[in-house]
Amino acid sequence: MARSHSKAAQGVYLYAVSKASVRIDEPLAGIAGGSVYALVEGDLAAILSDVDQQKIRPERRNIAAHQDVLRRLMATDTVLPMAFGTVAESRKAVSKMLKTYQSRLVKQLRELGGKVEMGLRVALDAPDTYEYLIAQSPEILALRDQMALRGGGAHSGERDR
Repeated sequence: MARSHSKAAQGVYLYAVSKASVRIDEPLAGIAGGSVYALVEGDLAAILSDVDQQKIRPERRNIAAHQDVLRRLMATDTVLPMAFGTVAESRKAVSKMLKTYQSRLVKQLRELGGKVEMGLRVALDAPDTYEYLIAQSPEILALRDQMALRGGGAHSGERDR
């Protein structure tokens, strides 16, 4: 596990939480080229790199680094990915978080084990998607009508008036 010991580091960037047995066998470059390492606490490990700022800008290179670390981790292990830009004050704060939420995070990792992620894109050829969906579902139609009776929603043709 490579560790970055930058004295200028003002925080630690969180990529994911995984099992303590996670292996980072090859050097991974994270945000701003920082070395990615695992901080183990009990049955969990936080995948981190040191950063010299508390806010990470959503620039293409930063997003690509975040996604690359996650992609490489997910290729070999189950992980709970963190949202882009998650920075903690210190390793101590991350360690405390892992201790505090240990049982919940372990349970979530167990539930995700063996699952795969898929992306789905649907194209709908309808002049009014709202009306099409209502026509296909009596449940949605009933909910729309209930909202209209309560004054909580407008029909698609009435929204722009």
